[in-house]
Amino acid sequence: MGSISVVLAGVSLALIPVVILVFFAQRYLVEGIVMTGLKG
Repeated sequence: MGSISVVLAGVSLALIPVVILVFFAQRYLVEGIVMTGLKG
């Protein structure tokens, strides 16, 4: 059972930077879509 908690901890730690990257990328993507939409 202990190994499962270790795997979960590793997965959560590995996902943190991915979530941060997606958050920033999403903000820039939305800005880019809005800009291209306004330039239309």
